[in-house]
Amino acid sequence: MALKIQELELQTILQNFMAGIKADYDSRTTKTESVIGQMFNGLSYDNGKYDLFAQAVSLFITRMDPAVAGSPRKVSIRSYYDKDRENVPTMHIAAPSEQEKDNWIGGGFVSSTNHAHLIPTENANDNTFYEKRIRRYQTRIAIIFTSDNWIEVQLMYFLVKYGILAIFDTLILDMFQNPHVSGHELKMNDTAAGEHFYSRSIIIDSANEAVVPNFHLTESFSSLVFPRSNDETSGAHGDGYNEDPIDPSLTLNIEVLK
Repeated sequence: MALKIQELELQTILQNFMAGIKADYDSRTTKTESVIGQMFNGLSYDNGKYDLFAQAVSLFITRMDPAVAGSPRKVSIRSYYDKDRENVPTMHIAAPSEQEKDNWIGGGFVSSTNHAHLIPTENANDNTFYEKRIRRYQTRIAIIFTSDNWIEVQLMYFLVKYGILAIFDTLILDMFQNPHVSGHELKMNDTAAGEHFYSRSIIIDSANEAVVPNFHLTESFSSLVFPRSNDETSGAHGDGYNEDPIDPSLTLNIEVLK
């Protein structure tokens, strides 16, 4: 099984979510009953000057049509922060930062995603290892919305922020365990060229699991990278590693030094 990379997984989730938004709208006879209709119909800015439902249809439906696929104003979802698209509607996924809380590495696990218990396996040298290694840790990942149009930023922000609630099960099953979602305010940013763009972000804090094969079970790999020796004087793990029991007098001396 290939590695799962959190920002790529989130990019796929958002791409599928946006495709579903358009498919739902296209299938509706009464457009106000669509997902974006239920979210934005009847809302406006500046005392009705900007109808958010009409703006959402333009941003999420009309521009997403294959006929206008080359439009620079089409919403794009990046798995990194793309400075070249700060001034056009873009969802940038910032690489996750790892937190110190609940950060550990182990072998064998009961996964909250598939409830599978992995049993230790013996290799040819009668050493017992788990088939997989797991690392569980807390991550913080950001979705940053940018455009030179503040209404477009607001529409992307609210669609995704509240859309996450609708696809909550998908997040849990796809590397975002026990997620907590928070938002940051709308800001205007200046560029080096003197132009400006608006930004707003959503932060997702969650638990994550990284599962990899245990290379100790591959004898050819183990013998090359992790050389072992049967020489009793050097210990089972090779020169410089001694598995003999700790001398009780040494333990006593350590206690005295304390």
